[in-house]
Amino acid sequence: MKTPLNDAVKKYLNHTSFHTPAHCGVISLTDITELSYSGNLFAGGGVIQESERLVSEAYGAEQTFFVTSGATTALHAAMAVFEGECVLVFGSAHKSVFSGLRLFAGSGYYMNDIEGLEGALRDIKPSALVVTSPDYFGNTLDLEYIKGLCESCGAALIVDAAHGSHFAFCDRLPVSATGYGDLVIHSLHKTMPVMTGGALLHCKREYAERAAFALSEIHTTSPSYPVMLSIESAVAVMSEEGGKLWRGVIDKVAGFAKALPSPYEVVKTDDPTRLVIASPYDGAEVCAELERRGIFAEMSYQNKEVFIVNPYNADKLHLLGGALSEIKGLKEYNEATAPPIYKAPRKLLLKASYELTAAGGAAGRVLYREIGYYPPGVPLYLPGQELDERDAAFLQSKGKMLFGLDNGRVYVVS
Repeated sequence: MKTPLNDAVKKYLNHTSFHTPAHCGVISLTDITELSYSGNLFAGGGVIQESERLVSEAYGAEQTFFVTSGATTALHAAMAVFEGECVLVFGSAHKSVFSGLRLFAGSGYYMNDIEGLEGALRDIKPSALVVTSPDYFGNTLDLEYIKGLCESCGAALIVDAAHGSHFAFCDRLPVSATGYGDLVIHSLHKTMPVMTGGALLHCKREYAERAAFALSEIHTTSPSYPVMLSIESAVAVMSEEGGKLWRGVIDKVAGFAKALPSPYEVVKTDDPTRLVIASPYDGAEVCAELERRGIFAEMSYQNKEVFIVNPYNADKLHLLGGALSEIKGLKEYNEATAPPIYKAPRKLLLKASYELTAAGGAAGRVLYREIGYYPPGVPLYLPGQELDERDAAFLQSKGKMLFGLDNGRVYVVS
């Protein structure tokens, strides 16, 4: 794949700068602004749009937009396409999906039982369905089946595929969501050699104009050129070498799993590069011990640790294995908490006056803002849910580990 944006910026690296940013290249020569040669993220016809076209081809998408302020911006832009309309959320949705509902949806529903999804789509008749695939643990949904349901019910399919940017480049990985979603979000920096904040919004042509407008409304007007350059470079590398690189990662993870010492075991996932390790121990304790040895996981959750393995760290897996062999006799985990099962769609409270109240005194109050562990950022409590004494006690005891609270206080309807 050609790299028109990188080529244009490199051509003028040493120009004299009387423009923003004010560091004038001292921090980074590629951290520039919209100039005659560098294009404009929100104006057509320049090198950025040419780069977006090439990246779109690499992903098999009809239209692709660069985003430098993270996948949350891309997701919110996708949801803004259906501003004021009904949106149904399915499965392990990130907290940014719920903030997107508050900002843009006319009404919102949530469910996480696949058997009831078809009936919910027919009953609610949402303009869009939002799903997450893969999730934080590397598990995917049957997007072909879900896309068929959406088509039969007249709903657009938005896929938060933040953790699946690499799928398009190796046949031993799951199928890329771009083959199914009407709007697909990729957070490239999670699994590709891209700077933090680098994301893509792919969409079908029928949604391109509204998606472009939404991005121009909510994206920063000072997009990061280093981030855009890294997006283009990474996709170029993966287009040419991705198959070989990711096959190597998959083989190394498989070898690591075979040699993993007891009591640790690798949890099977749909994404063979997403390394999830389970043990009898508290995952937070295991991660703390690893950090003492200079090894940092992506996250811990209950009795599990999640590690994002890629072509640039797979050769360090032996260090992880060696460290785990030393970590024994920790506190066992026995507080399993899972989100409730919603077989029928639950209507979410999106608009209301709210106030903050101490978690311990929140029993009997109606929740305004979703709450859950972060990471993975999936809510345990939903907007509109009435809290009981048990809920209040849980929030008070776990407040420091949860998102959706403010210094131990809960957002409730006033």
